Amino acid sequence: MSKTGKVYLIGAGPGDAGLITVKGLQLLQQADVVVCDALVVDELLNQIKAGCEVIDAGKRSGHHRLQQEKIHQLLIHHAKRGKQVARLQGGDPMLFGRGGEEMQALKQARVPYEVVPGVSSVTAVAAAAGIPVTHRDYNSSVTILTGHGESQNKTLVAASQDWATLAKQDTLVMVMGFRSLELNMHALMAHGMSASIPVAVVQWGTLPQQRTITGTVGTIAKQVEAEQLWAPVVVIVGKVVKLRQQLQWFEKKALFAKHILVTRARHQSSDLSNQLREAGARVSEIPTVEIGPPRSFKKLDQALSEICAFEWILFTSVNGVEAFFERLHSKKLDSRALANAKIAVIGPMTGERLAKFGLMPDVVAADYRAEGLLKKLPARLVKHKQILIARAQSAREILPQTLKERGAIVVVAPVYQTVAPASSRQELVELLKQDLPELLTFASSSMVENLVKLLARSPKLLKQVQKIPAACIGPITAQSAKRLGFKVAVQPKQYTIAALVKAIKKIK
Repeated sequence: MSKTGKVYLIGAGPGDAGLITVKGLQLLQQADVVVCDALVVDELLNQIKAGCEVIDAGKRSGHHRLQQEKIHQLLIHHAKRGKQVARLQGGDPMLFGRGGEEMQALKQARVPYEVVPGVSSVTAVAAAAGIPVTHRDYNSSVTILTGHGESQNKTLVAASQDWATLAKQDTLVMVMGFRSLELNMHALMAHGMSASIPVAVVQWGTLPQQRTITGTVGTIAKQVEAEQLWAPVVVIVGKVVKLRQQLQWFEKKALFAKHILVTRARHQSSDLSNQLREAGARVSEIPTVEIGPPRSFKKLDQALSEICAFEWILFTSVNGVEAFFERLHSKKLDSRALANAKIAVIGPMTGERLAKFGLMPDVVAADYRAEGLLKKLPARLVKHKQILIARAQSAREILPQTLKERGAIVVVAPVYQTVAPASSRQELVELLKQDLPELLTFASSSMVENLVKLLARSPKLLKQVQKIPAACIGPITAQSAKRLGFKVAVQPKQYTIAALVKAIKKIK
């Protein structure tokens, strides 16, 4: 009989994927099965390992995809199959979540479990709105409650709430209170709270689509209706709400709420996406490039068999470094085989990836194009030298051609090739039909070309996309974008991710 696995009840945080705890993320990445809530963002689910089973147990007000008893059964079933199960819930599962009930069910079934608390929306969402839930000049206590209740003839049915006591508190934070907002405000006023007490309602707190409405106990319900907010929201009641006017910060980020489409390579995290999110953007990622083996390893294998003869080895991309060393290791060789060579790379990130294999580049081109590396390799450094260029199957010829003109003996070895992943087409079409971005980003010509290929069967949609301003990392990519009908609005002087993000921030 197989050994029983374990269930981890993990708080995913209030929305922003960066607010999950370190331990929670580590356990999520190790899980065999993930049972997740509706409010868990895709960025977290992108962290799971290959082969991990994801079960959507989404529960939202008025709609339960799975009943709670069914969730209990799923957790027990998979754990008893010997699986490590991550039960991923928004916020903290121990605060108005079903964590306690799930613990009881697991305990009864004799299934091992562990709780990994999360950052609660109670404090995090208020903080993202610029509202500290406690401040010594305004309050000495905060009361947390569920605002959920049913209505019947405008009467609140929530026997567990002591509204007379709640109306006297310094600060109230209500979660799950959207549907009953008007009734809750009426109940507070009916039990003595002044209609002028400040209130904030924060929708999608900590995410780029965050919206905050401020008013008073007497006005907030009509304001929220007029602004067409909907769940999920957190409601903060009390004088601390006044501090938002001077302390709000999240909604003032340079790219706050701007919807940006990032084209990237499949199965690779995007530094560009991370930097854009840090600036407040709402990022949608679409893999337009898939990295695969070259059409033939013949040239690379020949070069590896003579690797000691090369005096320079040039890497033009992060993908080139990864693919080269994967092939090197398959030949039962490691970094020591490169001991006789100097190494040059295009772009600092390529140099960082090289360090992963215990090597530091001798030459780094600051920008991401061949011309930058050629400036660093004058004829005096390369004349009569044997040079190996590890690069993509299809690439510009300026680097090997110029080095040959400078007297070098050059071998070009394709180490990978890029293709347009057909599996991205439907995902891309659905995204664009649902919500067109305000800006496109391209970090290479192949990403532009493949985006066009993916939309080839949807010409009307392609025309719409071509009208969206595009941000390109450098002139080569920009030329490709213009040639294919895109409107290039951003092209930084330095051809780096950091410079691209800086330039995007300046768009009005």
